[in-house]
Amino acid sequence: MRFLVAVLVAGVAAAPAGAAGPRVVGCSTHVEAGDPPPTAKEVREARRSSVTVAHLTLWGVRNARGERFRAGTWKAGVTVADYRPVTVRVASRDRGWVGLDYVQGRDARRVAEADPAVRFEPCPPGTRRFTHHDELLGPETGWAGGFVVARPGCATLFVRHQGAAHSVRVRIGFSARC
Repeated sequence: MRFLVAVLVAGVAAAPAGAAGPRVVGCSTHVEAGDPPPTAKEVREARRSSVTVAHLTLWGVRNARGERFRAGTWKAGVTVADYRPVTVRVASRDRGWVGLDYVQGRDARRVAEADPAVRFEPCPPGTRRFTHHDELLGPETGWAGGFVVARPGCATLFVRHQGAAHSVRVRIGFSARC
């Protein structure tokens, strides 16, 4: 019975995006900062190059607008600063040239291999850190991943925190100012 439950949970953790809904990434694939922890100054600098909306932070994504374009992956770690899930969707008009890749071990190289939407399901309260088992993870869960981009341009994302009445529209420039 435990095996069946584990298989079902693993299937949900890596459920594909499509007609049934967005790809789901959960606690089992979260990442944690290494040691030593970043200083307050380092965190401030990192936040300046990031976008935060609806309890979600896309780390370093503001740097993409000034970069010389190269088709492929743009790394942008994600954190959710709450225990409720957040869904990120690429606008349908942009799905032909930009996608999301937050599935552990997938390493998508082409937009067709990436996802048009991802639901980030944070770790529940009381989750212990895997780097320091005696400490709790807390209300912020992070994932490694990024965007798969085929051309320069301004991508529109819709970010929705579970329970929110509406999505928040965000524009991200890839070798472009939006």
